[in-house]
Amino acid sequence: MPNGVADGNTGNDNFTSGILQTGLSGTYTIGGGGNFTTLTAAVNAANNYGLCGATVFSLINSSYPSETYPITINTLAGASATNTLTIKPTLANTVFSGNTTTFILTINGGDYVTIDGSINNTANTVCPASSATKDLTFTQTNTSSSAGIVWLSNTISNDAVTNCTVKNCIIQGNSSTTTLLALGVGGNSLGTPSTANNATINFINNDVRAALFGIYCGGTSAVSKNQNLVVNQNFLNNTGANAIGVAGITAIFYNNIGIAGNTVGNIVNTASSDVVGINVGYGVTSGFNTTATGIADAISNVLIANNTIGVIAQTNTFSAAGIALGNTITGTSVIANNMIYGVAANGTAGDCSGGIFVGGGTASISVYNNTVSMQGTIGGASSATQISTCLAVPTTTAPTALNIANNIFSNTQIGNTGATLRLSSIALGYSS
Repeated sequence: MPNGVADGNTGNDNFTSGILQTGLSGTYTIGGGGNFTTLTAAVNAANNYGLCGATVFSLINSSYPSETYPITINTLAGASATNTLTIKPTLANTVFSGNTTTFILTINGGDYVTIDGSINNTANTVCPASSATKDLTFTQTNTSSSAGIVWLSNTISNDAVTNCTVKNCIIQGNSSTTTLLALGVGGNSLGTPSTANNATINFINNDVRAALFGIYCGGTSAVSKNQNLVVNQNFLNNTGANAIGVAGITAIFYNNIGIAGNTVGNIVNTASSDVVGINVGYGVTSGFNTTATGIADAISNVLIANNTIGVIAQTNTFSAAGIALGNTITGTSVIANNMIYGVAANGTAGDCSGGIFVGGGTASISVYNNTVSMQGTIGGASSATQISTCLAVPTTTAPTALNIANNIFSNTQIGNTGATLRLSSIALGYSS
């Protein structure tokens, strides 16, 4: 019991110069006067000696100026459903702030790791709405466009990351035009799809700020999808320098995805890129146009529900989408009970703005009980040819099993012939 707590595991009772000789178990305080002075040191101990019981790194300081970034949690020997690692603060406004061209924190092939940023134990639930406090901040100050903040990845040797959760945290980038990605899961470098089957990843109740891409989840391939992804109750609706620049939530090559209770908005872009609130199965930076169906078989068994998406605007000559569901060939997918407003774009002919985009495929897709309001005025030289619609289905290969019911679609967006005074609009093949 090196941390002073009897835990029944005699194997972790030996220190040599303050360094454990066997696996960790129990609660370890991190900070001045604690078991470890830095989180870096605690994580290095876990990496070196593994776990032999449930382990908590309890953050007892409000700031950690002596960390070495990135803080990297590797594959932990002994990790299991009972031998877990949790990092959790004890003080409100606990901050890790660093200047690095990579990440602030990464889980590199680790399993059964939870980053819990709340000092309380309130449950996070979409319905009824309930959320814990957010008391832990990870901040990236580097201005590089290759920098990220929190990244979960398989290793170079393809050891997957599984059963990991990041919840109740503030994930703060440098700005909406510099930091590449705030929070995500994928391959062994930032923003790349995984090369191993990462599974059972949860991003819940985080405040994600100041990055081009808010949350990105990249699986392996259409024939070897990653499994079990939950992205719930995250807030990606900040303004100004804290806004998201291109895409709120992105997921490709995944099976069994739940995206619910998120608030996404204030994504306003003037550069050469499409913008999107929630993108499941389309390309990362483009792909919303009159013929695009999404990446072939990129996703399956998707639930997108109870999200609020507002102000997704592209003022350059590209497209904007509130929710986009790409090509689905297997399983059943549902888009339900979402509120979408303020989607607008000034795209050239072929580009478009749509509250909900539904790509091609043969799997069952249901669009139920959504409210979409297309508002405002579209300007620009291309406004006469650009299409605006509440629900958009491509002209090339429309879904063969698309069910639409009980939606409220209102389109009063003016400035192009495809939208003026259309109080209810569904564009099947984007016909006006």
